[in-house]
Amino acid sequence: MKKGCFIITLVLITAVIAAVIYFFKYREGDIVEVLKPVIVSSIEDEITKKIKEAEKNAYSDSLKAAFNELIIKVKKESEIDIEKADHVFNSIRFALSDKKIDSLELSSILNQMKMDLRKDERSKKN
Repeated sequence: MKKGCFIITLVLITAVIAAVIYFFKYREGDIVEVLKPVIVSSIEDEITKKIKEAEKNAYSDSLKAAFNELIIKVKKESEIDIEKADHVFNSIRFALSDKKIDSLELSSILNQMKMDLRKDERSKKN
């Protein structure tokens, strides 16, 4: 490789890396907003499929209704705390890992959803 080509390649790679770092550091919200519909729809499909595969009972129906309300809330919110939503989604995934949902798991998930919702409402008031 010629000396000039090497220097130009090095400069271009440095510029690309700097641009990526800048966007992730200062424009993370913009990136999340662009990717949010894709992420939410993939999570919705995955968990809905797991709920359908789970044993049918009153608890799974309640979980399905609560999950649908959560998805609607996440889609409507302009700003969503990704960590809180991910924590709720992971707890739902864990509860459905054995394809059974019981009252303890359901109450735990519902309480977690309420706590996260309450924190979001308090932060909006301030």
